[in-house]
Amino acid sequence: MRVIIPEQRIAARVQELAEAINRDFAGRKLLVLGILKGSLIFLADLVRRLRLPIRYEVVVLSSYKDGTTPGDVDFFGELPAARPDEEILIVEDIIDTGHTLERLRDWLNEQYDRPVSLCVFLNKLGRRDADVAPDYVGFTLRTRAFVVGYGLDYAEGYRNLPYIAALESGETA
Repeated sequence: MRVIIPEQRIAARVQELAEAINRDFAGRKLLVLGILKGSLIFLADLVRRLRLPIRYEVVVLSSYKDGTTPGDVDFFGELPAARPDEEILIVEDIIDTGHTLERLRDWLNEQYDRPVSLCVFLNKLGRRDADVAPDYVGFTLRTRAFVVGYGLDYAEGYRNLPYIAALESGETA
């Protein structure tokens, strides 16, 4: 395993993202919608730095069944109702192929009658298939390597690492 984004860089970048969101949504109410499980650590760090009237909810989406290959998107639960005066910010751990967020965007367009912004911790360009453009990006990766840590997993392992690392060939959870 090779560390590619150390813990200190993550903390600094989350602070920068929070400052941008605070500035862009100043004076407005925000529903922050986290996508579980991967965004949990990022979501917690981000919302503690927001200085806006926020409400946060979570939904569970899953597309990685065997660890590294995306499949059909499974949605668990139901989307929370947005209040009439709330704007919506989706918080996700990673955009890889883009299929999960493309599917979520379709669901959101059916449910909410307002713009939806997207904040992702990692914008991974190496395997992008779908046309998904985030509004806020923590880090952009141009690698095809499978990355773990800071909430991202391989077969449910490695989520607790405080940094982002690339798995080396043959590594498992």
